[in-house]
Amino acid sequence: MHATFAERFTREWKVGEIGTVGNVVVEMDITGLAFTNESADHFGLVIDDDGDFTGGTQSYYVADNLASDKVTFNTVDFENGKYFTLMNSASALPVELLNWQAKPDGCFGHLTWTTGSEINNDYFLIQYSYDAQTWTDLDKVYGAGNSNEVIHYEYYDVNCFHNSTVYYRLIQYDFDGTETIFNIQHISLESPYSVELFPNPTTNEFKVDLSADLSERQAIVIVRDIQGKELMRQRIGNGVSTVNVSHLPPNTYLVKVSVPNQLPYHTKLVKVD
Repeated sequence: MHATFAERFTREWKVGEIGTVGNVVVEMDITGLAFTNESADHFGLVIDDDGDFTGGTQSYYVADNLASDKVTFNTVDFENGKYFTLMNSASALPVELLNWQAKPDGCFGHLTWTTGSEINNDYFLIQYSYDAQTWTDLDKVYGAGNSNEVIHYEYYDVNCFHNSTVYYRLIQYDFDGTETIFNIQHISLESPYSVELFPNPTTNEFKVDLSADLSERQAIVIVRDIQGKELMRQRIGNGVSTVNVSHLPPNTYLVKVSVPNQLPYHTKLVKVD
């Protein structure tokens, strides 16, 4: 049994996914079952990689609600072939999460969460995704270890070029590596300006299609080699501008588009024969 829990449901299930399923709501009816601590923050949906729930890789979701003998987990991201079951903890699960939300702040993502208590809390891992399926690590925020006080956390995702719906996931890690995955949040973030670079790969030149609030100023395109050495720069305005790179040998280059009073846009350019 997972070390965090004292009791478990005797049944377990194996996940079978066909195609892209995404997040699901899991509701488990515990009518007639006797658990010692029947409150939502004591229930976990435990996921195991081999089905014996005694070792290997395990993680769990904390229940979002318990009402009318039904334990509900609102946002569960299963993996095909994994096993899951319901377990109950003798105490509230290691981190009591009072709230967790994401809000747009201009082109930034403003992430906040609050804990009511923490037990052996090493750190929180923040991840982002564009489809709630494939996750990329964003950053790590260290926890308080052990605390009985309310603690407020916040983090800014300063990538101004998501320009789409962004999903955020918060994962809490104990010092022993045990993880708890909290609900997924999503917001819509729009870039303060749009920029497109094409064709890529290219041979002798590439174009930059820019739409920004420049007033009477200009943006700057800077091309660097992969080590960061500046090779050329060119001023551009709104619309489509052509940048000649015929003098550069075939290679991969770093391109930066700087717009006044905005975060710069970065991408890679491949030049071929």
